[in-house]
Amino acid sequence: MNRWEKGIEDAHISIEQLSVDVSNLRIRMTTLESILPENFLYNKFDDDLSTVNSIRVIRGYYNESASRLEV
Repeated sequence: MNRWEKGIEDAHISIEQLSVDVSNLRIRMTTLESILPENFLYNKFDDDLSTVNSIRVIRGYYNESASRLEV
């Protein structure tokens, strides 16, 4: 019985920590999304990217089947 109660207590502690971590990641993702251009978020690359100076692509490839740059 004591092992079960200890296991339940440990599970609740783990869930609390996981909730904190998920909340932190949600805040970080929201912050990241807020600084990206809207077209970048939704993969709409019909704009002329030569005018974008604040984004530097360091890794990616051209997906020929989808006709788009994936970074």
